[in-house]
Amino acid sequence: MRTILEMIQLIPQMCTLLQNILNILQNGIYLLTEQQESPQTVNRQEVLNYLQISNSTYKRKVASGELKPMKLPGGDRYHLADLIKQMEESRRRGRL
Repeated sequence: MRTILEMIQLIPQMCTLLQNILNILQNGIYLLTEQQESPQTVNRQEVLNYLQISNSTYKRKVASGELKPMKLPGGDRYHLADLIKQMEESRRRGRL
């Protein structure tokens, strides 16, 4: 069994350990929050509505590489951030 003096000498190490645990927990909470806020994905119809384009324009943009879908079972999916960039580029060029 340890003496009180030995336990008192361990206090700085315990404080360091607790600080490390706190940092890990805070980073873990940040990572969990970041994952929850990960980029939303939208389907093909939502892309058509969001960019206000027709189906033929959609196909043309995919063929030219302007839109790059993620090919998933159940249809193409897009990151919302990529669509926002596409819309800003269209505005910059005066197409919207």
